[in-house]
Amino acid sequence: MTTDPRSLKNGTHGWLTDSRVYNLVWLGRWLERFDSVSRMLGAVSGSTQGAGEPAAFEQALQSAAFAWGVGSPESDAGAQGHLAQFSELMLACLRNARDDATQVGSLELIRALNALLEEFGGVWDSVDGPGSLASATRYLTMRMDEVTAVCEQGSFRAQPGVGATV
Repeated sequence: MTTDPRSLKNGTHGWLTDSRVYNLVWLGRWLERFDSVSRMLGAVSGSTQGAGEPAAFEQALQSAAFAWGVGSPESDAGAQGHLAQFSELMLACLRNARDDATQVGSLELIRALNALLEEFGGVWDSVDGPGSLASATRYLTMRMDEVTAVCEQGSFRAQPGVGATV
């Protein structure tokens, strides 16, 4: 039996072709990016929660937005503007992850990502300061941990016989 060198074996009966491997890699990258942004925003909220100064929260968000490429150092977007930029980034990550999951993921993974996408707006709309941002990021991180658990079950679709010849 010979195999296409651009394919990876997935179990005893299936193969992941190079396009499916590509989707799998990007699925992981989008999920990781969403999780990283959520955890970073949790750290920002934690570091400014006790300060009691809205300017410190706004400055921390501006620095984080610049570091993630969604803002500039001279931006005057304000805290709500930066939160909106992060919302767009995080939603894009989830949408892209779901799109890649439809190519290689299990139905459970696609459902978990759809549920998180549906919940995101309601969770994010309540954010108006460091305290509510901390609550939102804790919840989103917990939900992302659940998505990761589905991924770790290793149920990715392969095409039986693709890339293999006898």
